[in-house]
Amino acid sequence: GVKKEYAAIVYAARIGGNVRYYTGRTYSGMGELGFIRANAVIPFLILYLFESLAQRLKRRAGIAAYLHTHPKPPPGYTSRFHSAADLFLLKLPGIKAVYVIPYENGEMNRAGKRAGVSTDM
Repeated sequence: GVKKEYAAIVYAARIGGNVRYYTGRTYSGMGELGFIRANAVIPFLILYLFESLAQRLKRRAGIAAYLHTHPKPPPGYTSRFHSAADLFLLKLPGIKAVYVIPYENGEMNRAGKRAGVSTDM
């Protein structure tokens, strides 16, 4: 099964008077290492600090959301919900929503700044 998280940023840009959404590059995070669980911390930092700046300068695009997967959980556990680290990202400037795509099903779960709670999408 999948043992890493994958991450991308969804951008919003105004083109011809309409807002268009697109994703940037998808990065692979690290797998589980000892007591450190699989995560996409380094990809998030690259995306948030560098790629988003490049998109702002190149396309005048802003961050619409952070999108990432959760890897296959151990038997008897789920990866469907946002972690505390996922929800912390909503406190950062520019992050309006965090989407989690869990390994074990086809749903996508959203946490947003307005609601502050997960809602199935």
